[in-house]
Order: sequence, then C-alpha cells, then structure tokens
Amino acid sequence: KRGSECTLYFIDAPYIRQLTRDSLKIYNELNWNWPINPQGLLFQGDSLIVVSERGLYWYKNPRELELLVGSTEVGDADGSAEDARFSFITTGVWSPDKKSIYLADYGARKIKQFDISDFSVKTIYGREVPDLPDNPDGTRTLAPRGISVSRNGKLYVMDNTGRFIYQVNEDGTEEYPDYPEGSDWDEVTDLAWGSYFETDPFGNHLFAFGRRLYALDTTGNFESIAGNDQNKAIDGMGDAASFSSIFSFTMEEDGTIWVFDNGPDLIRKVD
Repeated sequence: KRGSECTLYFIDAPYIRQLTRDSLKIYNELNWNWPINPQGLLFQGDSLIVVSERGLYWYKNPRELELLVGSTEVGDADGSAEDARFSFITTGVWSPDKKSIYLADYGARKIKQFDISDFSVKTIYGREVPDLPDNPDGTRTLAPRGISVSRNGKLYVMDNTGRFIYQVNEDGTEEYPDYPEGSDWDEVTDLAWGSYFETDPFGNHLFAFGRRLYALDTTGNFESIAGNDQNKAIDGMGDAASFSSIFSFTMEEDGTIWVFDNGPDLIRKVD
C-alpha cells in the first residue's frame, strides 16, 4: 500500500495477478513445471517472495523463481539456507521489523524463523504438550496450522490439533488465553482450524470459517462480523452480506479486509 492506493497480489494458477483500483492484470506467470506448491506471497520492498510447502523463493522475473531457502524435498532441519528443510509449510508471515519470516511447518509440527540477515533457519517452537484424556500416551505434538503477528510484535498460533489460539513468547514458552468463565471460548475451539487469521495491535483475532468472518476479542467475546449461512455472494451490512466459501483473506493496517470468495471467484472488500 502506498498512500491511499492499495494494490493486491494473489495466486491464480498459473499466474500471479495484480489488482489495483483501475485494473486487474497478470503481474507475471509462474513456471508451474517447478515442483512447488505456492502457499502465499510476501513482499520485501519491491521484491516478491513466494511461500511454498518446502521453502521460500525469490520471484525474479517472468517464469523464473530462485530458491531462497529450503528444498523441493520433504525434511525437517534447521541451519543455513542450503541445509534447512521443511515438511509442509502452511503459512508465512513477516516479523514487524521485517528482519525475519515466521513459518508454520505443519508437517514438522514446528514454528520456524528465517533470518533475512544471514539466511539461516531455526526452530523457535515445537514440543510435546498435554492432550485430551482419551489419548493413550497423554501427549500430543503442536500442529501449527496458522500463525499471525500483531503489530506490537506478539506471535500467535492457531493450533489445528487442539484448535487453540495462543501466544508464543521469545523464550519458547506459550501463553493460553485466560478468558473469564462463561466466555465464548468453547464455541471458538470448534471453529478455529484454518490457516488464515489476523491479529490487531490489541490482541483481537479475526479469522474465517466457511461462509463467515469472526472476531475474537481479548475477553473471550466471539461473534460473527460478516456473512451468514447462505451459499451466495451478496453484498450488504454484517450478517446481511453472504459469502459462498471464504478461502483466504488479508487485513490492512486501517482494518480494511480483503476476502477471496472461492465459490464465485470474487475478491470482496469488508470495511
């Protein structure tokens, strides 16, 4: 975003498309003969980084990707850009200072950090934690489906195994929300399973499930802010609007939300 002008970039196989206020055009064409599965896009200045299941790629020019870190092989290893391996990356997000990228390696059940300064990868979170009573060994391993970084630097994880959203600290410990008794948290744990969610500077979470956008505030209050149960693409206010199937979304600093409605192949704006 530059000034009041917002440009969206998104993957529409086999293209990366660019959407501005005035036009929709092909930004460039990916070479889909490469054995990668793009999971998302990140920007560094005017440079585009493609997040794939096994690593990160610089997008250099039409039909050319340069491997930045990782490999096309499945693995789980920290180290230099050449030695690092990933199992199945579902999400990548910038740190607030843009000096590193946090990666949710769902396959390895870890959160990893890629340092831009020396092109190194290290695991910052991933361990055995208590599970449900009916698990024979009484433990489970972290399954980070989605991650989000608030603008004040806090890292949050959406855990697909237990369907929790919690904060990961710099020392590798986690903080689970301390919502008061009677909050809506139980309902959230039945819904919060996707890869895409955003966190504002105050720790409020926004995420999508099916045909709705939901907000979860710091007191455990959970509500639908847009959408209903109709399988239609209808504009409107709050629950009067409807989505067919929300595939992903992104949020600007001013709170504007851009939604990819997968059913009718629409990009929709939520103010």
